[in-house]
Amino acid sequence: MKSAPSRIINLTTNYYVKGKLDFNDLPLVSYDMFDAYARSKLAIMHFTVEAHRMWFPEAIWSFSVHPGMDISILNFKI
Repeated sequence: MKSAPSRIINLTTNYYVKGKLDFNDLPLVSYDMFDAYARSKLAIMHFTVEAHRMWFPEAIWSFSVHPGMDISILNFKI
């Protein structure tokens, strides 16, 4: 590959551990802001792992990183 090694870098948080992927409720009928956030971070983690599995032999590396803490409303709701 001409541009190898390539990288996929996804930002996530430790909040993904509270996430639950429910494929029967993709539109989040019972919407909760924090559940939606945790679910999106868990989906990013799953994508990163699968991308690494699929493309590592082709020198496409995938990483999921936590950018650090920031003060936000999530800090007070967790």
